[in-house]
Amino acid sequence: MIVSHVPITPGQSVRPGQPVKRRTRGAVHAPHSDRGEQILLAQANHQAMTRALRPDPAKVAAAVAAQRAALIGWDAGCPVTDDLDGLIDLLGRLRDLHVAKPETPPPYDRDALGLATRALTAELAALAPGRSVEMRVPPFAAVQCIAGPRHTRGTPASVVETDPLTWLDLATGRTTWAVAAGAGKVRASGERSDLSAYLPLVRRTTAG
Repeated sequence: MIVSHVPITPGQSVRPGQPVKRRTRGAVHAPHSDRGEQILLAQANHQAMTRALRPDPAKVAAAVAAQRAALIGWDAGCPVTDDLDGLIDLLGRLRDLHVAKPETPPPYDRDALGLATRALTAELAALAPGRSVEMRVPPFAAVQCIAGPRHTRGTPASVVETDPLTWLDLATGRTTWAVAAGAGKVRASGERSDLSAYLPLVRRTTAG
């Protein structure tokens, strides 16, 4: 039997079988259980992204129908398909109506906006995989993206946050990163928080 001698810091108590954090030149290496937690977290994030990019077709169709119902009496352009692309297209046309008629804007369906927000943030994470930036679109989505220095606990050094409607505008090319940031609609911190190189995510469709 080979016994590994691990120095114990004065005052540190260790129970039998408890993993010990090893110190090397001042660095603290997490025990194997921490690495297992990171793997589980990565798997959970991947599953959540997959669900966002491929949501239940019945839920998408229901959201499209609900948003159409909220638009009765409004001209939202040509009919759209009952899939995720059609839902994003429909919400994009709704944004155009908000610009055209800001005094009496048509309503948004919450479920429709939530599905589109989660899908578009997941698309960003798939396009630019990584864990150096956290993209937040409350209350619907938060993903990590952009390659760079990894973090193991807590929030990444770079954080981007915006609201669902601004994110929809950015993702569909209805506004630019510079305009949204200049208007205070995007809050970004950290050296990798400029996402302009990855936007827009989808081609804009004009109503009419």
